[in-house]
Amino acid sequence: MDRPELLEKVLDRYGVDFIATRSGWQSVRCPNELGHARGDENPSCRVNLTFGAAKCMGCGLSGSGYDVIMAVEGLDFKAAVEALGSVRKREESMWLFQIGWICGILLSLDLMVAGSPLG
Repeated sequence: MDRPELLEKVLDRYGVDFIATRSGWQSVRCPNELGHARGDENPSCRVNLTFGAAKCMGCGLSGSGYDVIMAVEGLDFKAAVEALGSVRKREESMWLFQIGWICGILLSLDLMVAGSPLG
């Protein structure tokens, strides 16, 4: 996973709205809400999805997606990597669920055709 993709995953994890197609720096709500007196009502964090970097002018949060998750959740690097791995595992689980659901529909359709007078 490259730096821009990593930062997008982290921003998604914290429900931060951003424009994925925009290059350069953009202002967003800081994912570190506890670092702000009023939960960062006025977006003070700047992210650059081209480089995968973040810098909050309010609380001082800065760095890559790993740096963000370590600061927000108080994790060390290894735990941050594992936490982001859980995001990927959830995506894979959803994908497997969807494939299983589709296979179940196809199987039931096949059984309906096989049990019909046409099958």
